[in-house]
Amino acid sequence: MAALAAEFLAPRFRGALADVARRLSNGDVPFVVGGSAMLAARGLDVTVGDLDICTTGDRLDAVATALESLNPVVRREPPPPWRSTWLVRAAFPGDVTAVDVIGDLAIDVDGAVARFPVAFDHADVIDVAGVAVAFDSMWRWYHLYTVHNPARAAQIAAIAGTGDLENAATELGL
Repeated sequence: MAALAAEFLAPRFRGALADVARRLSNGDVPFVVGGSAMLAARGLDVTVGDLDICTTGDRLDAVATALESLNPVVRREPPPPWRSTWLVRAAFPGDVTAVDVIGDLAIDVDGAVARFPVAFDHADVIDVAGVAVAFDSMWRWYHLYTVHNPARAAQIAAIAGTGDLENAATELGL
């Protein structure tokens, strides 16, 4: 597996991630980082456009409270192919860093709904500007990217070991 280090993230994303991680941790919100920031932190050559943070669907009120000063916008029905319970988008004032916190991440994959429960047993924890942050398994995200961003799925597949993608598919019920 690729190395995992906060230094792979651009400084603005490290700072934003540390800030959001503190807010969510203080609000008793369990979470893992996914998406392009998770891939970049693992050393993959990707452009990070925003921070994707996943949590459980029952934490919407706690997320909205934790991110209150960032003017969060709640979407209770994300558009297809997304089947998540909700999405909260927030942004740092004067910055272009967007943060998406997703409750019960789910997406349609080949006619099946793939649910991505927050899974700390598949996460790796690293220090990001003094805050312990859990990063999700890229093997799980491969299956999301087959629908959402095939080029990223190909990047992940290129470094996958024997059984990595198959084991994640089984775990996700695909």
